[in-house]
Amino acid sequence: SSGINAEYGILTTFTKFNLRHMSDSADPIPVLTGYPHLDRVTLLLQEYLFFFKSVVNEEFSQYEIWQVMLVTVALTLMSEAILNFLIQDEPLFARIKKQVFKTAKKAPFVGAMIKAKVDKTKAEMALDGPWVLPPGHTYQVTLPAQGLDDKELFTTIAHYNSLNDVEWRAGRCSGTIYCAEEDKNEMLSEVYKKYCWTNPLHVDCFKDVRKMEAEVVAMCGHMFNHPDKASGSVTSGGTESILMSMKTHRDWAREVKGIDKPNIVCPKTAHPAFDKAAAYFKIHIIHVPVDPVTYSALIPLL
Repeated sequence: SSGINAEYGILTTFTKFNLRHMSDSADPIPVLTGYPHLDRVTLLLQEYLFFFKSVVNEEFSQYEIWQVMLVTVALTLMSEAILNFLIQDEPLFARIKKQVFKTAKKAPFVGAMIKAKVDKTKAEMALDGPWVLPPGHTYQVTLPAQGLDDKELFTTIAHYNSLNDVEWRAGRCSGTIYCAEEDKNEMLSEVYKKYCWTNPLHVDCFKDVRKMEAEVVAMCGHMFNHPDKASGSVTSGGTESILMSMKTHRDWAREVKGIDKPNIVCPKTAHPAFDKAAAYFKIHIIHVPVDPVTYSALIPLL
């Protein structure tokens, strides 16, 4: 009954206010749209709005203007902070885990345990690894005071080459070096000598390099059945190619699809460049586990 009484009281208050407001006005009911039903709805909404405004003004009449302004500013800033915290590129649960771990590291016993693990790893790395130099080798950490002549330079290069013990020329370094046959080395060296001082950025100066790039892009596009107006550019390697591809897709999705918070789904074994691109270009990345035998992505576990 209390709920009914409250509703009845509000309705009575509004009805009295509405009748008083309309009786005080000598103006006829205006024709707003020419449609009687729509005019009635519009006038009713106006009355509700006027009533709401009057109630708010009456409730806040006991406060000073500066108090109302101060509370309004405080609530606005608080609301913005809450929205910024809830709506971010990184998921809320991931940020909570990161914050919990960051806070836990400050605990004395946790911080000491982590430091001990890190120190142990550093000590193990100092004993073995490609960064550990064999006897007779040291790191040159400053520029030499005197330059080297050609003979000294090639002697130094030979000294550096002695560090390599992986037979990559024999094809024993999968996915690392893409070397041609020995009889092609001289030809490649001659071509490189002609273009080692070119800069593809300045197409007006190096028109031959621009033509080569256009032809390479067209050839690759033809292999993938590209449309006539497809375009592209040559990158410095696989990582940059992935970065540019993800940036292009992000920009296209934002421009064409209106997607301002993109995400990408990829296997957890994907190239690290996908994670780099996600961090650079603010793309949420979702890692999918892979089958331990076939290494195919397990989409149902997403």
